[in-house]
Amino acid sequence: MPAAIRALLLEWGLEEDPGQQEWLLEGARALADRILEQLAPLEWYWAFFPLDPDGVTVSIAFAADCMEALCELGSVSGWGPYVGRAAHVAHILKSRQGSDGSWPSRVNAYTGQPVEELRCAAEPLLLFARLDLLFDSSEYRAAARSAREWVIRSSAA
Repeated sequence: MPAAIRALLLEWGLEEDPGQQEWLLEGARALADRILEQLAPLEWYWAFFPLDPDGVTVSIAFAADCMEALCELGSVSGWGPYVGRAAHVAHILKSRQGSDGSWPSRVNAYTGQPVEELRCAAEPLLLFARLDLLFDSSEYRAAARSAREWVIRSSAA
């Protein structure tokens, strides 16, 4: 869904007909709303993160990708619920970043426990950058720097 949202927004930017532009935005909003319908419940450890198809796990890469696409949509069509949800996910990611700069690749959304040994760090970088640009802030720079360092260290190993 995130790729489809981005594709519709790209088409929106290329389209000259206002009626077609509105149709494309409505399509992107419909996809974004589907993402919002599939979020972990408030009382879960990874609340408001997009759930994997199993309804229990969260892929950090997929969650960050979804939220970055919601930010992109929000910057074009009005923030609505999109940027707020993305900011929530980014705050949680920042607060749960490992001391090494990474996150577990997949987690049990209810318990918060990793479900595999793999770690990731590059995936939230676009989300952090997009939110810092939208809010004209540097709130996520330290988390992004730590994640970048983990990516560079792990790629050299």
